[in-house]
Amino acid sequence: MFESLDPVLFWFFLGLFLLLAEIFLPVFVIIFFGIGAWVTTLLFLFGLIESFNIQLVVFLVSSVRSGKDKLSKPKGHRPFGVPSDPVAHHISRSSGSPHF
Repeated sequence: MFESLDPVLFWFFLGLFLLLAEIFLPVFVIIFFGIGAWVTTLLFLFGLIESFNIQLVVFLVSSVRSGKDKLSKPKGHRPFGVPSDPVAHHISRSSGSPHF
């Protein structure tokens, strides 16, 4: 079925579809698969990859790599400035002169 489809068009339109789908979906994940599809398109256009298996590997690796840094939280990160250890935070704030 896909043998007659140009790989450049396939990856480009897949990326476009995924990027547009991101607009309508509440999660911020699909955009990275769209970026991966466009990376695959560019590498295929420049002749750096040819076989479908390699294209698929490049798509998956570039999708995960593009989203890895954006979705990972720093170690010990707590939302809204909540300290990771509230007891230690309370003790450190209560030491010294009292604040009225």
